[in-house]
Amino acid sequence: MEKVDMIDQEIWKKRRQLEELEEDYYHSRKKIENEKLECDYRLNDLHRMLEEKHTVASHMLSQIEGDTSMLHYQLNQLATDYSQQMDLAYRKRLDQLETEESNAKQKYSREYRELDEELTQILAKQRQIQDKRE
Repeated sequence: MEKVDMIDQEIWKKRRQLEELEEDYYHSRKKIENEKLECDYRLNDLHRMLEEKHTVASHMLSQIEGDTSMLHYQLNQLATDYSQQMDLAYRKRLDQLETEESNAKQKYSREYRELDEELTQILAKQRQIQDKRE
């Protein structure tokens, strides 16, 4: 195999590696975005369910004769605590996903830069060989 053919093969290989890197990064971003959407959906669903349960419990308390203000206060406090815990867990998961996203971007940028530099060097070799032939 001639040196030109070997260089052509290296160029093809590096370009393919760049394409694969871009595809992997795209899929990684897509996966993280889907997980963020799933977190949004779950949080909204949990808040909806909590609101429904709170409404039912509040209605039941209003059916009791006598002073239920303390029970209403406790119910509201409990609902608030649950809501805050859900929001906290949601924020924590989003922070984790954002860290994953940032790490993936840094890794992609670093690997892309390395492959691009290698490709640039190979292309320079190819030009040198072509210049020598002329």
